[in-house]
Amino acid sequence: MSGKVRMGAVKVNITPPVGTHLGGYGNRQRPSYDIHDDLFASAHVFADETTTVAVVGADLVDISLQRTRAIRKKIAAATGIPGSHVMLGMTHAHSGPNTKDWGAGLPGAGVPYPGGIPDEDLTYALPILDHDYLAELENKITGAVAMAAQRLRPVVGDIGTGEYGLAINRRGERNGEVVNCPRPDGLVDHSVPVLRFDAENGHPAGIIFNYACHPTSMSDNYAISADYIGPSRSFVEEVYRDDCVVGFLLGCHGDIRPNYTDETGSRFRSATFPELEREGRIMGAEVVKTRERISPRSLEGVAAASTPIVAPYSEPPTAEYLCASLESGAYPDKGRGLSFSNARWAQRILGQLEAGTLADGLETELQVIRVGHLVFVGFPGEFFLEYGMETRTRVKEQFGLDVVHVSMANDMIGYVASDREIPRRGYEVGSFHDDELAPSYFDYGTQGLFVNRALELVGETLANS
Repeated sequence: MSGKVRMGAVKVNITPPVGTHLGGYGNRQRPSYDIHDDLFASAHVFADETTTVAVVGADLVDISLQRTRAIRKKIAAATGIPGSHVMLGMTHAHSGPNTKDWGAGLPGAGVPYPGGIPDEDLTYALPILDHDYLAELENKITGAVAMAAQRLRPVVGDIGTGEYGLAINRRGERNGEVVNCPRPDGLVDHSVPVLRFDAENGHPAGIIFNYACHPTSMSDNYAISADYIGPSRSFVEEVYRDDCVVGFLLGCHGDIRPNYTDETGSRFRSATFPELEREGRIMGAEVVKTRERISPRSLEGVAAASTPIVAPYSEPPTAEYLCASLESGAYPDKGRGLSFSNARWAQRILGQLEAGTLADGLETELQVIRVGHLVFVGFPGEFFLEYGMETRTRVKEQFGLDVVHVSMANDMIGYVASDREIPRRGYEVGSFHDDELAPSYFDYGTQGLFVNRALELVGETLANS
């Protein structure tokens, strides 16, 4: 017997010090200079008679599978919760600390730039990784889960759906090419899933809300911030106070961003903090309204299932193409010059082609956690919205369960485009040129592979309870 669900929840402050380099944008020229709003990690731990799971939401731009495994190991040692039962969801906040080690490709690090451009002319500085902060971060997340696991109490819960109109599809067209601009007729999901958890006496015990939209409201910002998530979460917390831990999980958002545009409506712009705070109040109010309309019910059984999965690469460029690009400093078929990161990528992939070590795909992890009839499906990167919407629809049809799709969960393998969007190319499909690992974009069929495997994992969580 799996039994009724108990829950404990804790929130910890994970704000880095001023001077920390921020992640998300590669063109930032300097470190952070201020803290606009604090960053947090929430931990919601769920248990029945035999199984315990943890769902974490943290205001970080991304996380590697290697770091996820390190945190899970610490959590297992502190709590006994198996690592495979812990989901780490990043909010992908672009005004949070850098979490990626760019150092191997910094100018002057022994990687010459082709095309005759000396290192001293590369004036930008790639963000620096603060290893001390990240070590502390691992301990804080571990501590949050450990504290939450000590606060387990019986809960009831359910899901409701609000609506919030900030998001827009960002893969518009200009001069016949897909660029980062508004696409008003593109796929978008304005729904705001809200999970309500109450103690048996009816008092609020926890809330998790979800939205599928890049936290990229402020592209020219150097103040630490959780983006639109921060003021939204704060608004909800002010309503329910300290006994109710409020967490946020980012939905599949790879082709979606906040709809802040210039006066023409055809180009995106950076938002201001007053605008961000206004949107936070609107979204927060929607979460509160939705939560109040939910009638909690009994939650039966907790389970987790995960699997290694290989995201397949499409056909890589030829050695001849890469050699020509490196010799000329530009892509032969496009006439576009190679940036430093493009050149570093070309050098690495050419070396792998010549050595016969080029991979056919990238191994990562797909994870499902079920709490009663509520299901968290964790996608390991910037997956396009279609992945989440298809998974949610098919799980409901096949199992009658309610899905919260979570991107940036446990790993960051990059942008993963839907089959429908791959032929249109654009930044997200071509961004592998900026990654020193991937030889090409993820291939057609990746969508079916991940969605079908997610459904199999959902089935396993039912069979295992």
